[in-house]
Amino acid sequence: MKLRFLLPLLLLALLTLALPAAAQSTRFGTTTLDITSGASVTNGTSAVTSNTAYTLTPGQGLSVLAMWAAAGTGTSNTVVNLQVSPDGTNYTTSTQYTLTAANNGTTAVAAFTNWTAAQLYGIVKIRFSGITTTQTNGVTVSKIQLGYVK
Repeated sequence: MKLRFLLPLLLLALLTLALPAAAQSTRFGTTTLDITSGASVTNGTSAVTSNTAYTLTPGQGLSVLAMWAAAGTGTSNTVVNLQVSPDGTNYTTSTQYTLTAANNGTTAVAAFTNWTAAQLYGIVKIRFSGITTTQTNGVTVSKIQLGYVK
């Protein structure tokens, strides 16, 4: 008799323990970094620095989508540089995180990379700091977008 009452309670307890894991959902978010109107460069490095820095939370990974287009033919590489800060005030000048992709003539390029939480350990903020290319007729960056898990 007691077993008849205990069995439904036991099943209910097991279902209750399993529900939170099944009901959890991962939320993703994006943010677009501010890039000034001077985000163009011809065969050299721009001095563009973003006015906006993104604050990382501990244990957070990050993806980067950058979009640009060349002013003419060519397939040389373009490098998007991102500066990082361990304290939110001082930013790196030489060991920047980068995203590199080949130009495709005048066709727009959308390049992507990502970094795990372990690769970003100790970093508090990240910002766009400029572009480098050997494309003689220049490139213009139109978007730098960050993706993250909340």
